[in-house]
Amino acid sequence: MEIAERLVKAKAIIANPRDWGKGEDRDCACALDALRVGIDETDNEQDVMRAAGLLRDCLPFSFKADPNNWNTPVAQFNDAPETTHADIMALYDRAIAKAEGRSHA
Repeated sequence: MEIAERLVKAKAIIANPRDWGKGEDRDCACALDALRVGIDETDNEQDVMRAAGLLRDCLPFSFKADPNNWNTPVAQFNDAPETTHADIMALYDRAIAKAEGRSHA
């Protein structure tokens, strides 16, 4: 599966705010969980990691990850109290644009 395609599918999984969540106590997917939904034995784990890397590269410049937090920067952003569902959708839009070679201004 191409990286852009994986990102598009993951975004669709959490497109409805009811299907996206934060923290550990949730019955839905976070920004990173969505990348793993539907993975089967034919999928390449490195592709998932590349897609996650694109999400990390597209985090807002204003977001500063806590180096003392064991979570990845994308998970930290997802779980930050100020992060909204719209923020996550915008993050995915930027990563998809980058994966497709389009500007993501």
